[in-house]
Amino acid sequence: MSPHWVSLSSLLFVFLASPRGTENVPGTAGASVLTADAQISTAVVTLQGMKEGSGTTAGDFIKVYEATGAFKEVKLQQPSEADRQQFASFKAQFCQGLVDNLTGRFTSSVMASAKVLLNDNWPSDELQRILYGDNEVLELTKVVKVPTDRRSSVINQFRILKNGHVLADNEDLDDLQKRLCVLPISSAECERGFSSMNQTHTQQRSALQIKTIRDLLFVKLNGLPLEYFPAEHYAGLWIKEGRHSATDNPSGRAAKKTVLEHHHKLFLSSL
Repeated sequence: MSPHWVSLSSLLFVFLASPRGTENVPGTAGASVLTADAQISTAVVTLQGMKEGSGTTAGDFIKVYEATGAFKEVKLQQPSEADRQQFASFKAQFCQGLVDNLTGRFTSSVMASAKVLLNDNWPSDELQRILYGDNEVLELTKVVKVPTDRRSSVINQFRILKNGHVLADNEDLDDLQKRLCVLPISSAECERGFSSMNQTHTQQRSALQIKTIRDLLFVKLNGLPLEYFPAEHYAGLWIKEGRHSATDNPSGRAAKKTVLEHHHKLFLSSL
C-alpha cells in the first residue's frame, strides 16, 4: 500500500466524513445568511492552502509515516516520483473543484446584502458610511417579510448604530437579524428534511399520523443528539400517566384458551 493512497483517503475523509473538515463549509447545520460569507471565505482559503500543503489529518499521517515507515502497523511502500506527481496533481484538482463548487453555489443577492450588517464591512470614511447599506437593509426587510410599518425603524436604527452611536432601543433591527438567522442559505436543509421524512415514513410505518411524522421530523432535524436525550425522565412521565412499561405483567382480560372440539381431533389424528 502506498502512503499517497493513505494521504488521499485522509483527504477524502476530512471533507466527506469528518466534522473537522466541514465545520467551516456553509450548508451544514448552524450556517446562516449573516455568517455565510465569513464561512465561505475561510473554507476557500483553507482549500487553496491544502492544494500545496497538508491538512491536520494528512499532516498527522505524514509525521507517523516519516518516523516509522508504516501506518497503523501496516508497512507502506516507498512511492516513486511519478506517484508523487500524480498525487499532487489529483489533490490540487480535488481542492480546486471544492473551491469552484462553494463559490458557485453560494452567490445569492441575499447573502451579498446581509454583508452590510457586519461592522467589519463598514467604510472607514464617515461620508461614505452615512448612506452605506441602506438600500440593502431595505431589501432584506422585504425578503424576510418585516411589517411595512417597521421597515423605516429598522433603517433608522441601522444608521444610528452604523455611525457609532449607542442604541437605546434596537428591537426592530434585532428582529431583522433573527429572521435572517433562520433563513436557509441553500437547499441543503430542505434536502435533509426530505431525507429524514423518507427514513421516518417508510412502507412499514405508512399508518403514522401527520402530527406524529411532524413531531418526529422536528426532533430529528432540530433536536440534540440521541446520547443527550434524557430517556429516563420521559419514560417516568410516560408511566406516571398510567401507561405500562415493557416489564409490567399483562393486565386486563386474559385470552381465551382454545379448546379442541371432537372434529378438531379428527384432523390432528390424521397428521
